[in-house]
Amino acid sequence: MVDETVRVIYRPTITLRVAIAATLAMWSILFAYLVGYTSPPFVVILLLFLPVLLLAWVLYMTNTGVSWEIDSIAFRKLIGDRLVDEIPLRDVASVMSFGTPAEQTAILRIFDRAGKERTKLVTGPAVGFEDVRVIYETLASRTTDFGSEVANPFGWKAASHTATEYRTKGERVSVLPHFATSLIATGLLTLATGTYAGRILPVQYGIGIAILGAAAFGASHLIRRRHQKRPSRAPVETTATVDGGDIDNERT
Repeated sequence: MVDETVRVIYRPTITLRVAIAATLAMWSILFAYLVGYTSPPFVVILLLFLPVLLLAWVLYMTNTGVSWEIDSIAFRKLIGDRLVDEIPLRDVASVMSFGTPAEQTAILRIFDRAGKERTKLVTGPAVGFEDVRVIYETLASRTTDFGSEVANPFGWKAASHTATEYRTKGERVSVLPHFATSLIATGLLTLATGTYAGRILPVQYGIGIAILGAAAFGASHLIRRRHQKRPSRAPVETTATVDGGDIDNERT
């Protein structure tokens, strides 16, 4: 019996895609304004264009999505329909997962038989704890026949999942620090461009935007400190497993 292909797919929410598109539009307008109003030299134009280029790439990535596939032959990573990495299961020497169970954080690492790390997945906005578990358990069930070593501290076992497609549920991340950093960068670039060109209006805009970004950054810091003061979750019992067998019990 041939194992079915298991796919773990990351597709950003519409809200995130709209936010990235709006940010790209804002940077494009700012770029056109500064270049047209101040006529900066080529080096400054290049620096101003870099955020536009980066945001365009991020928007492309979010629209195409990322997926990880596991079948009876290989583990693959795709961006949209484009294959960017493929590891034959017979070449997998070990599948290791590390992390903190109480915090629901995990790192998945795949090594080939030459000892080279081929893939590393970390829980974050795109991939959540349960997503890493699905990938780990599927890999464990399909690589042990090739003599691969598998180990984790969460008590995960090799499992053949019945569903063939999973949508990732990444961690919720506050956008305020990123928004604040973007404002500060925008303000400083606008200020520098206006100062270089000797134009007072961009200088004033730059100072105002940078101050707004600093205020937003301070607010995000206060919110983070407030969350850190909340009581942590109770410790949990964990079991590390290697090749399906228990090797250690510890309380974290």
